[in-house]
Amino acid sequence: MIPLVISLLVATQNPDPNAVLGRLTKYVGAAHTLSADFVLTSSVEAKPGEAKFVLVRSDKLYFSFVWDGIDYKFVGTPHGSWDANNLTKIYDDDDQWHFSYPFSMVSGAPNLFTPGFLMDGTLGSDGVVRVRYVGKSTIDGVETDEIEGQSRKALADLYIAADGRPIRYVVTHGKGAKVQADIKNLKINDAVPDALFANNPPLGYVEYSVPVAEYPTRIGQPFPTKGWTAAGSSSLEGLFSAKPTLVVITEEGCVPSSKSAPTVASISKTGSVNVAVASISKSKSVPSGLGSYPIFYDASGKMPRAMNLFGTPMFFLVGKDGKIMKIWSGFDPDGATAFEKDVLDSLKPGASS
Repeated sequence: MIPLVISLLVATQNPDPNAVLGRLTKYVGAAHTLSADFVLTSSVEAKPGEAKFVLVRSDKLYFSFVWDGIDYKFVGTPHGSWDANNLTKIYDDDDQWHFSYPFSMVSGAPNLFTPGFLMDGTLGSDGVVRVRYVGKSTIDGVETDEIEGQSRKALADLYIAADGRPIRYVVTHGKGAKVQADIKNLKINDAVPDALFANNPPLGYVEYSVPVAEYPTRIGQPFPTKGWTAAGSSSLEGLFSAKPTLVVITEEGCVPSSKSAPTVASISKTGSVNVAVASISKSKSVPSGLGSYPIFYDASGKMPRAMNLFGTPMFFLVGKDGKIMKIWSGFDPDGATAFEKDVLDSLKPGASS
């Protein structure tokens, strides 16, 4: 008898880019403190640059950037901020500062290395959409998965290790200029000296007192209904008056928002609350799974600053009187059941924030 040999060809399926990005989200989400150094190189600049990023969640940020004639530094604390590029200093009683990234002539575009992915673990705050999986690469002995997306008129590639660490970030502009940031000395949950966040301006500053602004995101205050554009016939006022409403603050390309969709749907099915989706993007496009609810979007681009939003997703539970009952920031799939219970328990008589 002649033995029959059967060869099986097994197709190798590429990983889901959202799963790869999810590793980053989990890694960054576990960090109370996070620091990293960047080594910056470019196809159009002979000398490398450097940057340093330090975050103490959720209200201290240090970022410096030295390259291409720029010596930039930003410091943000709960009591204000100063920006050594724009010569501004802001005082406040809360973390109302706005992080303005430096402009590099190497790239010919602003927001080149917006390390937003180190703040929220997504590419949404970096304006990256239509993310796809590219392949595996070994960088300095570390095996990574490369994902790529469109960022304005450029391609953005992020290389993520198996444990969720970002290893390299590359931006390639339409005219062919490529700029690369290699992420070094990445540390999480290490002690950070307070002196790093000293809000002391350099020589040449002129300080101006500014009034302390009140922002309408605090529990007990009315949820701001002005400034949102409705994608359909519903209004926020109408939803609020009918029953308590869970407002999901999101933006185009926000992966954690997509992951929250099954939990939001489960909350909606109880009939206890309305659900509204408010996108801080300038279009009515929302992450997958959230398109079946009344949608509102930020055509002006002013709502994140006006509401002091920390990122996306955020969840606001609003009572029938239009006032904020409770606020949640971020979404952890491992805590989905606890989040749903917390939302529903907050609707019970006598519940407190």
